[in-house]
Amino acid sequence: MAIRPAVPEDASDIANLYQSVYGVLDSERISDHYPFAQFMDAGWVARSCRSGEFCWVVALHGRKLVASFGALPNVGAPGSRDLVAEQAGLIVADPWRQRGIARELMATLCAELAHARVILAETRTANAGGWKVARANGFVPIGFEPFAHSMPERHEAMLMLSRVRASALDERRNDYCTSAKVRELAEVVARSMRFEAPPARDVPGLPTQLHSLEAAIPHLARPDGTCADARRLRDTLRIERQCRLHHDWARMFPRLGGHRSGVIGLRRLRGWDRTSTRYSDEYFVGYQGSEPLGVVEVSLDRIDRRARVLYHHSAVDGLQGIFLAHVLRTLEREAPSTGLRTVVIDVRADSSRLHATLESLGLFPSIYYPALIASERGRIDAVQFTRILDADPSDALDGVREMDTLGRRVMSKVLSLTQNDERLSRVSREKVYRGNEMSILPGHCADTPRGRLTDA
Repeated sequence: MAIRPAVPEDASDIANLYQSVYGVLDSERISDHYPFAQFMDAGWVARSCRSGEFCWVVALHGRKLVASFGALPNVGAPGSRDLVAEQAGLIVADPWRQRGIARELMATLCAELAHARVILAETRTANAGGWKVARANGFVPIGFEPFAHSMPERHEAMLMLSRVRASALDERRNDYCTSAKVRELAEVVARSMRFEAPPARDVPGLPTQLHSLEAAIPHLARPDGTCADARRLRDTLRIERQCRLHHDWARMFPRLGGHRSGVIGLRRLRGWDRTSTRYSDEYFVGYQGSEPLGVVEVSLDRIDRRARVLYHHSAVDGLQGIFLAHVLRTLEREAPSTGLRTVVIDVRADSSRLHATLESLGLFPSIYYPALIASERGRIDAVQFTRILDADPSDALDGVREMDTLGRRVMSKVLSLTQNDERLSRVSREKVYRGNEMSILPGHCADTPRGRLTDA
């Protein structure tokens, strides 16, 4: 068996492998049953190999391609020091499973990503193979994503894992506070990786209604040090929804600072399909008169029924709550007709007022990313918040077949944070700990630190 980086000539075999494993009835679109439809497009795979946009590794038996895996080498902005890679698409043909190929494939891919300070891996919960391979390669569970992707069997939850270099953890700043809920999840992850979770502090959220803006923040700061008049903004700010961002504004907004708003602006892996309307990006642009003040970009996946807030840039600090509340209310209002089920957003762990704002809007912490982004004074953690629009959060566990101790701890904690309903929290915990459905796997000791790498 040979494992090596893929070349453009492998593209057809890679695409065919995904199509064969995720094949469905002839009357259905194969790409509707896998979150990253571009993996089934040989042209896209070939282009990504040539450009280096996506890092592929493959396993071959003779000349036959039997397994594939890939990653975005850097989901940070070009030139940034975040250096975060995101893996996806671990796949092994049926006759070749249970032979250690997946484990070696992931080890090879991690070696190809040696530049990365943090590597993320989203794995299935209905099939334990992915997270077992990740755990064997030093990854640690850091979050649980209810109803994340539409797979052939069901709308499936995902387990997020991370592998963080020791030097990145050593550079972590801990001189900030989070919300109490964020700290609860952070403590579970911190025990696994042996770092100290930031303290919690009760702070007021940002205003989410224009009529409360002036009382909450009379003078709103601009990046140039000047202040905007909250009263005038209250009377004149309007937010419009657009399918494209004007090219002048697209150039202006990134200059306002990558993660300055508190929303993490990483270029996370998204689905793409030129033959359907499954995926789209939408922009919510705020204006004062004709002047654009800020934008929120949202990525929609109509099959996964999921929206991800990709970034938020604002020329005025303090408007984050107004923008995000508008986006969330719009998506929720349309959910009965669009079928949208979940909304997710990644934010800085040091933005405690933003945490309070999102929690007031019905979101809960679902992933805690240690040392995710770089700042001038060290690396900062991040948090994913999730809003579930039309389902009982505990139902996300129905397809989970087995999970090790660390994974169950994270799942249980996330579900306990979904809302303050004690009955729901209790039901969720009972589902997580049902021994007949999810056994503790031998060889995965809860006290064994994983996920922190030495720098070779």
